[in-house]
Amino acid sequence: MESWFSDPDQTPHQLEHFWADSSGGFIRKHNWTGAWPAGTYTYLAFDFTKSFWTSVEFEMTESLTYKAYLPIIVKHY
Repeated sequence: MESWFSDPDQTPHQLEHFWADSSGGFIRKHNWTGAWPAGTYTYLAFDFTKSFWTSVEFEMTESLTYKAYLPIIVKHY
């Protein structure tokens, strides 16, 4: 799978590739460092075997200027 996220101004940032389980589900751990503005972010993942995009939006309510951990869990039923 390929993963991306976009920040509040919709600038895309490519992340690393990874493998999902046999059902297409995955858990991602994204470590954030640096200064990031408050706003709505989108995490996107593309499954090459199924040609399928999945995404989740999340909101940071205050500017992030320290290291943070963001768990993302996706399961197909």
